[in-house]
Amino acid sequence: GFFLDIEYSTSLFKESTIRHMVSHFQELLHSIVVDSSIGIDELKILPSFDRDLILGLSVTDAGVSFNSGSVDLGNDRPINVRFEDIVLDNRDFPAVIHNDVSWSYDELNVYSNQVGHLLRNLGVDSSDCVGVYLDRSPLFLGCLLGIIKSGGIYTPLDTQNPSHRIGLMLSNPSMTTLITTSDLLSDLGDVSQSHIILIDKCSNELRMSYFNKGGIIVRDDKDILSMPSDNLENQNKL
Repeated sequence: GFFLDIEYSTSLFKESTIRHMVSHFQELLHSIVVDSSIGIDELKILPSFDRDLILGLSVTDAGVSFNSGSVDLGNDRPINVRFEDIVLDNRDFPAVIHNDVSWSYDELNVYSNQVGHLLRNLGVDSSDCVGVYLDRSPLFLGCLLGIIKSGGIYTPLDTQNPSHRIGLMLSNPSMTTLITTSDLLSDLGDVSQSHIILIDKCSNELRMSYFNKGGIIVRDDKDILSMPSDNLENQNKL
């Protein structure tokens, strides 16, 4: 046999928390001993009581259930369709407020429709990832909804991530389209996406630089705002 001593800071952890962690470790060791041939992804860490508690099969000592059963949230339609129904009854109400910018539900829906129509015109479908390399703003939210409306796969690219991490994600061949701004695009350097959409104005110099690199046509805010504003035909399934 063997013994395990655990030292911990009582100012940071309660004894009950440590005992809980020990029970997880014991369950892990037990899983290994019972069947040494199973893979790491099959090892168990939760004791049966914890599993039953999470699944709603048991209650705490205080009689509280963590999972009392299924709840109907009304998710019987894709999120874009549900959003469009909400817009019908709340057109002029604020949908998003960021700093000194406020968009109504109608404004958000119109912009997302225009983004969605542009993406569909570029051939984006359910097999295409659309990278969004933007800071948070109403335009960011409009692009997210536009991607969902187009049927494409929304793929967030955090502007706070290291450049090599962003470059790795952009190298994914399924990411056919990138949505960003002219400043952020300049910081990225070379990209291989077939389509680049800027939510602001693109200078002729920047547009030509990407066209000369690989025949990439850069679209900007004029191309977005020239698109139809009506709702797209739903492309999504539950």
